[in-house]
Amino acid sequence: MPQPDCPLLSLPSEVRQMIWQYVFEYDDQDTNRLSSEQLALLATCRLINFEAIHLALQNTNFQLTCPASKSLSYRNGLRHLGPLQLHLRYITITMPIEKINCGPNNPFLLTQLPLTKLTIILTDNVSYSQRQGPHAASFDLRYQLVSALLYRSPPSTTQTVEGGISTVTLQGDTTEIYLSRLQSLARTVSVKTWNFAPTKDMLYDVMAHCRAHDVEVRYQNTHISDSSTTYWLWRALTHFQLVDSRIKILRFRGVAGLLGGADGAMAVRETEASRQKERLFGWVFYNRGNCEVMRIAEAKELGYRASDEA
Repeated sequence: MPQPDCPLLSLPSEVRQMIWQYVFEYDDQDTNRLSSEQLALLATCRLINFEAIHLALQNTNFQLTCPASKSLSYRNGLRHLGPLQLHLRYITITMPIEKINCGPNNPFLLTQLPLTKLTIILTDNVSYSQRQGPHAASFDLRYQLVSALLYRSPPSTTQTVEGGISTVTLQGDTTEIYLSRLQSLARTVSVKTWNFAPTKDMLYDVMAHCRAHDVEVRYQNTHISDSSTTYWLWRALTHFQLVDSRIKILRFRGVAGLLGGADGAMAVRETEASRQKERLFGWVFYNRGNCEVMRIAEAKELGYRASDEA
């Protein structure tokens, strides 16, 4: 409730904004969490909440951890935030890889928010060799992971070839799979029966709708000595031929918050020169040792268009 006699509220609004900025700004967003003291400040009165909540959301790394016994659940929290969710900037999600799917709590859906950084950590306590047993669970997880990544309905496209360069143009507007019961059921059945057949156009469409500037996807396996898990995420994408197995950087034009369709894409082999040539925004895939496996990012300065090699 309003507190007109509070000395703090008697200060000019510009001074109060400086105070809120001091309270909620941090040098290291990777470790910043909202403390109970900060929450108490937001709950003091409506005026303080109105003036400070935007800074609190923009400068806090919200860390969500999904235990092995439960499923990830964040959709209700976003719904309660309403339009304020557009002020979120840092989110870290840690969850068992077995729990990932294309449902309403799919962490890849958060790429549609204008986040500065989204970190998705997929944990696994089963060795790669065990996953190669009679039930071939590793293939199930590949289908689940790629299905979650490609969370939108298949786009319609047109393709033109000029000078040996193939340009793919996305047409029409796609929607999230989970919004349609029929599409959700069809996707679930296709994943469970290994009939899910993702395409590069679906990957391009997801990139075109990505508003997050920096998305990190990390795979962590507790079996450190098992070197076969090193390129697990990479293999999930190459299994469906969404990327060439020789390519380590996949750059997209228009990925950093530019909606309305993919303007084009390119794929190149990773070299130190290409890293230094431009500043990259987009998606980075890591193995368990924090070693970069693949980068999907905006081709900010280069004028290349989609190549069949991609």
